[in-house]
Amino acid sequence: MKPLFKIYLCLFASLCFIAACDDSDEEGISGFTIDAQEFTLGATGGMESVKVASGTKWVAKVNQPWVKVMPANGVGSTNCEIVVDSTLSNDVRHAVVTFVPEGQSKQELKIHQTGYGKMIGLDKYEVEVASMANEDKRYFDISVTTNVKFKVDYPLMGSWVTTSKRQPDISLDYGARPRTIKMRFKWDMNTDPKERIASIKFLPVNEEDELEKEVALTIKQEASPEITDDRRGDSIAIVIASTKLRSMISWDTSERLDYWAGITVWERTDKGVTPEQIGRVRSVEFRLLNTKEVLTEIALEIERDYGKSTPVIFTGHYSTPYSLVEDYYVSYGSWQYRVIAAITDKVDPHLKEKYFAPQGYCFTGEANYPFIQWAFDAFDGTNREMMNFLEMHGHSFPQVTDPEILEQARTIGDTMPEWPADGSVSLQDGYILVHI
Repeated sequence: MKPLFKIYLCLFASLCFIAACDDSDEEGISGFTIDAQEFTLGATGGMESVKVASGTKWVAKVNQPWVKVMPANGVGSTNCEIVVDSTLSNDVRHAVVTFVPEGQSKQELKIHQTGYGKMIGLDKYEVEVASMANEDKRYFDISVTTNVKFKVDYPLMGSWVTTSKRQPDISLDYGARPRTIKMRFKWDMNTDPKERIASIKFLPVNEEDELEKEVALTIKQEASPEITDDRRGDSIAIVIASTKLRSMISWDTSERLDYWAGITVWERTDKGVTPEQIGRVRSVEFRLLNTKEVLTEIALEIERDYGKSTPVIFTGHYSTPYSLVEDYYVSYGSWQYRVIAAITDKVDPHLKEKYFAPQGYCFTGEANYPFIQWAFDAFDGTNREMMNFLEMHGHSFPQVTDPEILEQARTIGDTMPEWPADGSVSLQDGYILVHI
């Protein structure tokens, strides 16, 4: 019995010694200290650690709900985690954690959090595309991360890279926290034997939204393939010619030439055919844009889908392909120019300047200023002449004359695909909008 009593006595003495050591450790801490006075975190938030040493009990109080302290009270030596939520603001925000120990002076830990800068970011800033492909393959997608409303900027005329939404809809319902959307860009075939480069700028809609850096997308397109003296060369030549002429016919280039619309190839049974000619192109038929046919087709589409009672507004830009009208142009100093100048200068020395274009002087109306473009702009800019033209050919629609609505339509039209693409004719608030 005595040995067992001695064992209990030793255990009790050991526990008392351990307790005495613990008490001495806590009692050895005098005053109150924290090992940091200030933290700065980024917009996404995060966690920082602060060591608290106190000889008495303490509690932590925070003056902002986006900061938490774990644990928020204690005694002795403690590691506290300061947890900061992500922000929804562009501005810097501040918070204070106040540590209040019993019987001692309180201490403060200041928290600073930077806001999101106004930004537009792309998942890639350079894209390379082939010179040619089928129409359903001629596109690429870009992911845009932003916290401002933005628009894409490129020339309305002559751009070979386009998008149907130049000012995309984006929901910024999380304040300044960036959101990501996907944009699709379409590209035209390159018919020239040299590489070309396009640049598209991404700009804030609101001028007061200043970005940290300019954002631009660079698109590089390889040169057109060489036209060789074989069936492959025939197909390339036809596609290039059709593109330069802006023909309204398109082909699936993965199919044999025999199945291309408007193409006739040499057959074995053709009179005078040589073995080298069999399967090669014999003739090509191109269908070019015709003002009456185009506008009539658009009118029929409107009547079929929407009837005749809704007002119609046309927007867009159209120029006659130079390859079709180059014979109508005269260069400065040529004998044709001198003859025209000798006649017109007697009336008005500056008269001929009204007919100047980058390619030279053109004195033929449809070549220099196509009817469709003239009908957009004529007189008061209300599409009046476009409506008169349609009415003359049996298609009558109400006309919009309100300048504010017309300006709104032009803005919307800039974001729409060009006719005859899907979405180029759409019903807006009280009118039908056609973008050519």
